[in-house]
Formats: sequence, C-alpha cells, structure tokens
Amino acid sequence: GLFSNKPFVGCIIGFSVYCFAFSTILVIIGLYLQNIQGYSPYEAGLIFLAMTCALGLLSPFGGILVDKMDARYPICGGLLLLGTTLTFAMFFTASTDKITLLAVLFAMGLGMGLSFPALNAMMMKVVDPKNLSTASGTFIMAACTSNSLGVVVSTSLFTGLGAIYFNHSLAAESILLTPEKTQALLSVLGSAYRDLSLLSDFTAQDVTRYLSTINDSLVGALFWVMGLVATLSFAATLICYKIITFKKAS
Repeated sequence: GLFSNKPFVGCIIGFSVYCFAFSTILVIIGLYLQNIQGYSPYEAGLIFLAMTCALGLLSPFGGILVDKMDARYPICGGLLLLGTTLTFAMFFTASTDKITLLAVLFAMGLGMGLSFPALNAMMMKVVDPKNLSTASGTFIMAACTSNSLGVVVSTSLFTGLGAIYFNHSLAAESILLTPEKTQALLSVLGSAYRDLSLLSDFTAQDVTRYLSTINDSLVGALFWVMGLVATLSFAATLICYKIITFKKAS
C-alpha cells in the first residue's frame, strides 16, 4: 500500500538517486584524485572534506525548510544543484587545479545537504503514522540498494569505458603489444591502487607514456560516468517536482 502513495514514491526515487550519486562520487572521484591526479589517500580525504563539511553544515536546515515552504523547493533545489555540479565534474581533466576541485565538491555537498534531510522529513510527513516503521525500513532498503548499485555500476563503467578508450588509443597509434603486456596495462588501469611492479617488463620511458594514455582514457570514462549520474539527478528533480506534494497523510 505504501507504493500507492505518490509523494512517498517520489521521496524513494529522490533518495535512491541521492544515494547512487553519493556512492559514485566517493568511489569514482576518489579513484580520480589518487590515480589520475596523484594525490595520496590522506590528501584525497582532505579534499573530500569540502563536500562533507558542506553537507554537514547545510543538513540541519534541509528538514526545517520542509516545514517553512513547499517541500519540493529544498528537495528539487538540492537535486538540481547536485546534477549541475556533476555536470561540472564531467569536465575534470588530469590537470584540474585544486581550487576547482574544492569548489565543485563543496557545491556538491550543499546540494546533498539540502536534499537529503528534506527527503527524509517529507517521507515522514506523507506516510500514515501507523505505517511509519515500515516506510522507514523501505526507505533505508532503497538507500542501501542504491549505494551498492552506485559502486557496482560506476566502477564497472569507469574501468570498462577506460579500457575501451585505452585500446582505441593503442590502435590509433598502431601500437602492437603482446597479450601479456596489454593485460598488465589493463590491470593497472582497472586497479584501485596502481601497482607499477606489473609494468616491470616496460622501460621507464614506456611506463611514463602508457600511464599518460591510461590517465587520458580514464578521464574520458569519467566524463560518461559523471554524465550518467548528472542525468539521473536531473530526472529525479523533475520526477520529485511532479509527484511530491506537502499534503500530510490523513
């Protein structure tokens, strides 16, 4: 019966997209910062503080706004800002400066901090109090499922598209490698932490050359992964605006 409640379904959709985007950002931008930009895990964590601090600072106000105005404004405003910042992230390169990274991640945090508590507060308003426990459980189930899907889908696309771009680059330059060397390069491309010992059969000059090609390939993949999540965010914005109302359950 919960899913006949359109505002509740809208909250589920919005929150699912939020969780999908959140896990994608943590994993893919984390890989981008460490493997492509060359930051240490410690430095990447400090850069992510821009997002998490913004999320934490704005979260107390997201739920309050639901009581002050049409709930669609903070919900859709946050999702729209999230989608916009993900669009900016599509154009990250191997040389994007730290100020730009911090600004985009900070704005992402603002969008998340606005939409997440508003979606949670609105969910509790539109459900009959006697069904609130079931609704909350369903809400969390959707969040956990979307977080898992975000990791699986985004990493598969990131490494899969990266490998396609890399193979195209080798073909375009008419570079012929043994299957063993090609597999070693693809293993480095698809790894969370680059183990350069896999490239022991390459000269230092070739390692530098191929790592640059790998980075360019992953930047191309980043464009499409961020584009996918941005599209989902914009779609969720439209869906939430259409079907979420702030009428309380009778």
